[in-house]
Amino acid sequence: MRIERATWDAISLTAREQMKDLDDITEEAFRDLLKKYGRTADFREALKMSARQATGKPAHRRPRKKR
Repeated sequence: MRIERATWDAISLTAREQMKDLDDITEEAFRDLLKKYGRTADFREALKMSARQATGKPAHRRPRKKR
């Protein structure tokens, strides 16, 4: 994989600022990319997304607790 130097420097700086290693930063970036395109790496979430597409209805969500 090729990454432009300026992009790499920005990723490296972000990792240092967030006190995360490069593996954590790249995993987060790939999860965000999958989410952007309506995909997921999580099996349970994939099943929910598949059910939503099959029924055309949003998945049932539990109501939020009031504070």
